[in-house]
Amino acid sequence: CGTPNYPRENYLERISFKQFDVVIIICSGRFTEDDGWLAEEMTKMNKPFFFLRSKIDQEIINAQRDSPPPFDEHAVLATIQNDCLHNLRQYSHHRKVYLVSGNQKYLHRWDMDNFMHDLCQACPQLKRESLVFSMNAHCREAVRVKVEYLRKRQWLVCRVIAAAAVLPV
Repeated sequence: CGTPNYPRENYLERISFKQFDVVIIICSGRFTEDDGWLAEEMTKMNKPFFFLRSKIDQEIINAQRDSPPPFDEHAVLATIQNDCLHNLRQYSHHRKVYLVSGNQKYLHRWDMDNFMHDLCQACPQLKRESLVFSMNAHCREAVRVKVEYLRKRQWLVCRVIAAAAVLPV
């Protein structure tokens, strides 16, 4: 949003926004007016959304490099989260910010598993299953839920196979 190809004025119509069950706003670096505008629009339309602050691994590395010892990762994370929440509250009543990294090395750190869980819970049942089966197996939450769904399905598959076995050929 806010680019020459996707100006704010017709952004929501252009991306067929009304078809979405949930929206994910991803912010890397500074919180922008476009992030705030999108959160405000989601709130006005009662559309569930998730706010992700990405590249947290890089923020930790930068803070570690720039801070005198002893380094406090929790303080850095709290500062980032509080800054995002402070900016977000100017546009929306939304109260949750997920701190994540797309780096494979850090997928299980911070809030990625919580985000995946909450995203799945926000989707209708059929879309939830599709989402879960399309998720990368590197996320613990995705693997746990995939196992749960497959266990539920195994009984259905067994019944179909048993019914097919008793039918004459």
